[in-house]
Amino acid sequence: MDSNRIIKCKVTGIQSYGAFVECGQKKGLIHISELSNFFVANIEDVLALNDEITCYILEEQNNKLKLSLKRIYDIPTNVAKHIKIISGFISLERAIPHFIEKAIKHIKGEKHD
Repeated sequence: MDSNRIIKCKVTGIQSYGAFVECGQKKGLIHISELSNFFVANIEDVLALNDEITCYILEEQNNKLKLSLKRIYDIPTNVAKHIKIISGFISLERAIPHFIEKAIKHIKGEKHD
């Protein structure tokens, strides 16, 4: 990884599509797809206002930066495909009924997926 493309930033705004940051005199955006190798439903599960983070510069135009967080904490593809993470209360709340249904079918000896 090119250390010249790594920069410290502070989160100044959060929208559904990404997080806005200030990196010294420059401003940037981390698109939601660049936050993690895993699905991010809610950016606030990953970042909060005023967080100080390290980002990777994908692109720079007129002191505006396009940044990535996942490039800093990259998980190799061959490892990521074996990992499934469900986090957050909403995700867990949605997942529990499915797991309960599978467990009941298993106990009854029914076929399940």
